[in-house]
Amino acid sequence: MSNTARQYWETNLKYLVILLVFWVMDFTAVGQNYQNLPTCFHCDPVPLNTNDWGLIFQGTISKKFTDRLKGELNQQTRVMNQFSSLSAIMLESGIKVKLNNRISLKSAFRFTQTKYTTVSQEKFSRLFFRLHVAGYYVWHKENIPIRVQFRSRLEDENYQYIFVSRAFWRNRIKVAYNFKQKLKPYTSFEIFKQAANSGFINFYRYEAGVKWETFEKFNLTVIFRHEYNFGSYDIPSQTQAFGLMANWSI
Repeated sequence: MSNTARQYWETNLKYLVILLVFWVMDFTAVGQNYQNLPTCFHCDPVPLNTNDWGLIFQGTISKKFTDRLKGELNQQTRVMNQFSSLSAIMLESGIKVKLNNRISLKSAFRFTQTKYTTVSQEKFSRLFFRLHVAGYYVWHKENIPIRVQFRSRLEDENYQYIFVSRAFWRNRIKVAYNFKQKLKPYTSFEIFKQAANSGFINFYRYEAGVKWETFEKFNLTVIFRHEYNFGSYDIPSQTQAFGLMANWSI
């Protein structure tokens, strides 16, 4: 190993160790909790609200190791059932590699605990973890204030350490505009395709928001999100949510 490579690993090893520890904590949490939860391995519950409203809160800590390598830790909480109850807690860690000025790759792991109330008023909980890989392509020019990003993402959901999984292919296009130096409104549209289901689209998500760069390494984003599910449940369902997201670069 060259001196440059050795110096790189010695300098950034502590950040990689933090990411690995976070992954271990996620798996440990799954192992400690899944025995105590009711399960439904092969089905989706029919939701209590097929036209639901809720809130999303998300916090992200990111670390730029080099000009091309960045790590992220992410926590998200969702409050649904017409703003009345906690429905999901998500913990995610990932690494993103910038290949050039336009193309990036990312791999991430997410642990999720979800809670539902069905139409029969039955309480339902489920734990699962998700692995995904994604490719990003960005188009922008210095003299044009518009930035376009395309993301293609493959992910696999696995339920509670048993061999029940679902694979998804997700494609998103996002357009951002540098309205002012610290304000960046954006809009995005994403389609979901589940590998085991027929049809071109099983799910879509529309999102609009404004990113506010409050400090040099800290920003806040306010969003509105609309989702429509064509039939993973017995009947189609849709969800609308307002969100607040914070991002801190250390």
